[in-house]
Formats: sequence, C-alpha cells, structure tokens
Amino acid sequence: MAVELASRLTKARLIPILKAIEEPKIIPDNAEVAVVFPIYITSLPIPVRKFAEKLDASKLKYLVGLTTHSGYPGRVGEYLDKLLKDQGRALDAYFDFKMPGNNATGLMPRLMFQKDWEKQLTAKAVRKLEQQMIEDLDEAVELIRGRANNMDQVHLHRGNMLKRMSENITDKVATHSSENMKPNIAYYADDTCNGCGLCERVCPTGQVEMDAGKPRWNKEKPCYACYGCYNHCPEMAIHVKGYEQKSSGTIIQALLSRISFGRENRI
Repeated sequence: MAVELASRLTKARLIPILKAIEEPKIIPDNAEVAVVFPIYITSLPIPVRKFAEKLDASKLKYLVGLTTHSGYPGRVGEYLDKLLKDQGRALDAYFDFKMPGNNATGLMPRLMFQKDWEKQLTAKAVRKLEQQMIEDLDEAVELIRGRANNMDQVHLHRGNMLKRMSENITDKVATHSSENMKPNIAYYADDTCNGCGLCERVCPTGQVEMDAGKPRWNKEKPCYACYGCYNHCPEMAIHVKGYEQKSSGTIIQALLSRISFGRENRI
C-alpha cells in the first residue's frame, strides 16, 4: 500500500516505521506525512503506537493516515487521531482499505479465524477486491493532493444505538488487548525447513534466530504479531500450533500469484 501511494504522489519518499522508531524522537523533514500500516485485530500495531508517541508533528502542514484491514477496521482512525493529538497535532485525513487478511491462528481467537481461507481466496475474488482497492486509493490520492480534511466523517458514528453500543464494546476490548498484549504465538518449523534464514531476516524484532540451521523463536525478545516469518517461508515449513495446513501455501504466496495492483492498466 505504501509503495502504491508513493508511486501516485510527486517526490514521495518511503521511510519504514520500524526504522523511524529506532530514534528517540521522530522529526520529519517534509511538510506532509502519510502514515501507512495494516490494522491488527481492529487496533494499532505496536510499532505504529510507538511511532505516534515519538512523532514531533508540530511543523507538519498535512498529516494523513492510511490503513488496510481484512473486514472490520474498528475505530483505528479515531484512536490514531487521539494519540497524535496528545503529541500536539491531529490527523487531517484518514482512509482505510479492505484487503485479504494474512493471519494464521495463534494471536487471533480461534472462533474468529477462518481456516478454509484458501477456498475463499480465489483469483476472481482477489481481483475484485484489488480493483475496488485501486479505485478507493485513486480517490484517496486526489483528496490528499487537494489537502482534504475528512476527520468529521471518521468521527461520525452511524447505525442504530444497539449497533453503536456493540461496536463501542468490541473496539474497547480490541484496543485494550492491543495496547497490553505480549504476543506469544506458538511458531515452529517442520522437517522441510531448508535453513535459508529468510524468517530471521524478515523478523522486525529479531525474535527469530537461526540455531544449527533451524529457526528458533527467542521468547525474551518481543513479537509484533506480523506473521512475517510464517508468511514469507518459501518452503511453507513454518507453522503455528493448531494450524498445520500446508497444502496450498501461505497467504502471502497465494496473493503474490494473484494480485497486481492494476499495474497492467498503467503500463
């Protein structure tokens, strides 16, 4: 998503959030900043909270958030806006985009996890979702170019009272869990692991460590629950206890063969 956004904007520069939060204080050298990230179980990923808490946005002329989710985005826009207001600068705009999910069970409650996702992730279904995402992104880009402010819509709660009460409870539980969680996902590698070390390289916290040619998850280091090790394994050798499914590959591998972000339409 971040790459696609940058390709549509003039002189945009990509800065990984994980790299930015290594600094004690984040002081942007541009007047406009877009924060792009995936929603984790209707709340903010740990690195994004750290980014918001460290960001010095006092001199920014335009600040926008863009998120991806797999169905229900919760009220992440409102929560991010609140965190940034605590740092002295509210969001100017916020957009969310529906995308295929990439969670194996482990962090997500079993009742919320759809084990037969492979049957739903057909080329036709992904293409339809992708096309809608491209249209939504192009519309958002036009608003961003015009420095639009849509936060009144973000804070507008629609639906009847019962629905709003239900959403309030769900969002509060999800936000509390996200803020206080210390993910302890039961990853392991099976005998088909070839020791390539990709899982170690993609892990943002260094929790995955190669030991005698096999990955080991060091529980003394934090986990951001990104599922990077699980989804990037080229041999599909990494599993989560309780979800030992390997027949059709991981979600990332399935998507890479089916999603194009409309590039064939822009050549």
